Amino acid sequence: MWNRYGITIEDYERMAEEQGHRCACCHAKLEERTGRGERFHIDHCHTSGAVRGLLCQPCNIAVGYIGDDPVRALRLAEYLIGTG
Repeated sequence: MWNRYGITIEDYERMAEEQGHRCACCHAKLEERTGRGERFHIDHCHTSGAVRGLLCQPCNIAVGYIGDDPVRALRLAEYLIGTG
């Protein structure tokens, strides 16, 4: 974790505690969204490298697929709301 994201296991545990052991995006508990024994994914900005939070695997993949683009995320949300 330190070499890749610049955080320690203690930082990770503190972040998990601050998030109530829930995904920073969908707010699901870890065990609701991933397999047993898995950890949250460390979400980071691909431009600055700054750690943003801890995400479940599906949310982490979604953020990656939209290329960290908040406008694209809003358009996706609008699409889903408008077609639901």
